[in-house]
Amino acid sequence: GVLECGVEAGEVFAARNVGNVAVETDFAMMAALQYAVQVLQVEHVIVCGHYGCDAVKAAMGNQSLGFLDSWLSEIKDVRDKYEKPIFGKYATEKKRFEKMVEANVNEQVQNLINNSIVQAAWGRGQLLTIHGWIYSNQNGRLTNLEISASGLENVSPSHKLSFDVEAVNGQEYTDSLDDVLDKNEDWAASQDLAYLRSLSPTQKPSYLWLACSDSRVPPSSVLGLAPGDVVVHRAFANVVRGSDASSMAVLEYAVHHLGVKHIVVCGHYGCGGVKAAMGGHPHGLVDHWLNSVRDVIGRNREDLSDLPKHEKSEKVCELNTASQALNVAHSFVVQRAWAAGLKISVHAWIFRLATGTLSDLALNLSKPSDVSSVYMLPTDPKTVPAFSKYDARPEDEMMKRIATPDEVKKRKRSNFFDV
Repeated sequence: GVLECGVEAGEVFAARNVGNVAVETDFAMMAALQYAVQVLQVEHVIVCGHYGCDAVKAAMGNQSLGFLDSWLSEIKDVRDKYEKPIFGKYATEKKRFEKMVEANVNEQVQNLINNSIVQAAWGRGQLLTIHGWIYSNQNGRLTNLEISASGLENVSPSHKLSFDVEAVNGQEYTDSLDDVLDKNEDWAASQDLAYLRSLSPTQKPSYLWLACSDSRVPPSSVLGLAPGDVVVHRAFANVVRGSDASSMAVLEYAVHHLGVKHIVVCGHYGCGGVKAAMGGHPHGLVDHWLNSVRDVIGRNREDLSDLPKHEKSEKVCELNTASQALNVAHSFVVQRAWAAGLKISVHAWIFRLATGTLSDLALNLSKPSDVSSVYMLPTDPKTVPAFSKYDARPEDEMMKRIATPDEVKKRKRSNFFDV
């Protein structure tokens, strides 16, 4: 609040949320940031955490908090990244907790530095500095963590944008959708109406299909399945994040209400979202969404650096698909299902437009031990310590194999039911 800073009302524009998380998929936060930076022309953006933060405490434990767990997945990612060095250096639980709070502030500052709104401000010469501070409930004092950035030189290479804006050629516009309705009439006339009516009362699909919004990859055509066989959710660049309420709601419904057994994250070669993420040009609000893909590029920069442009693009499509499948497995929805003993498998597949074929990236996750225990929810709360010891990440070997060009083995799927 403003009183702790010692400033008057009207001097601080504030946006607040659980755990001071600043992620591109929180559009409420992004709207506040855009208004503050572009309209109000603020000169300083401060990420302020506080010791004793309940959100960080919850993320360091393994207790399920329902839908809130989806939001906490962002802080669990921070824990996953920093747990090993923090646990190795600090012996007491109190000190580890404090350092994890500081690490969370650091990561949220970095998120803002890589944000397209902030980069655009720096690109047009606006004076703007991002800071990381922390507040102590014990003494009411703010501490500068000496985390700050004030220019494009601070942006990580995988997230850096250029600002040469090119004109976009318009397309002929019509306000009529009669042709679409006509096609639907043709489709309906070719269907077995008795079968369609049998689907009306309920649905019992075995599969959840999480794919890209690309118009060239229609699930019904790709899979060759009948209505009622598969639940479909589509998002630009097939991104699935724990903080995206939309995808988490679909996941919750499919797993815990419809009882699906297989979740397939399906990417495709030639993905426009991947190309945009690799291109470095600003695209507006969608850049917040694409930062998830840029994170994948940044984590695999060394493996991607020597590849020709076309191969690099295809490899990023594969790695992004695999990373989103891991996000699904890390989600509280899937972890809760596994903790309850439900049989759920998560798969990463990719589609090639040129041949019309699906390939399996051989990343198949079906139990808690397939991923880091950071995300694990206990079957019995008494058996899992609140601050678990850092352990190996099984997913690292899977991603390493996918990132290595000559070791990737993809199995063509001629029939979706071969899963």
